[in-house]
Amino acid sequence: MIVVLDTNCFHGDRGVSRPQLAELLSHAEHGRCSVVVPEAVVAELINQFPSALKSAIDKTRSALGGLRAVDIEASEFAPPDFATTIEGYESTLRERLNCPGCRIAANPGDVGAIVDRSVRELKPFGTKKDDNSVVDAVIWFTVLELVNEDEVVLVSANKNDFCEEDSLD
Repeated sequence: MIVVLDTNCFHGDRGVSRPQLAELLSHAEHGRCSVVVPEAVVAELINQFPSALKSAIDKTRSALGGLRAVDIEASEFAPPDFATTIEGYESTLRERLNCPGCRIAANPGDVGAIVDRSVRELKPFGTKKDDNSVVDAVIWFTVLELVNEDEVVLVSANKNDFCEEDSLD
């Protein structure tokens, strides 16, 4: 069985280190399944990382300020170097997703430039945050390429684009 992961599988676990993804990767490592992450998903995660990092830093500062506001001693927060952390994210992500039983699938056909423009919100793609139609299409075509190899399961919270209307199938 091939398990294909959508971008939303990594929300809350952009470092691919929490128990759910770790368990899935362990199953893949032991040959119980094969995990495939489309290149389009990796591109989206890399593009989303700076804002996720900034948000996490801001929330940490706010939480520490909240503790201090109620007279609870909280140590100073030294955020990581933003540029260095962002720079290292792509290589770390790719390394963690290229483990035994898991691979990053190249974009089907010649859609890499389209995906790149879409995730960076360059024309003709807008800044509308829910407009991931090109990336979703690339994920779907990746699934279609894989069905010739084995049974494929697409894991996604995006029921609007990947499920029949009024269904989770």
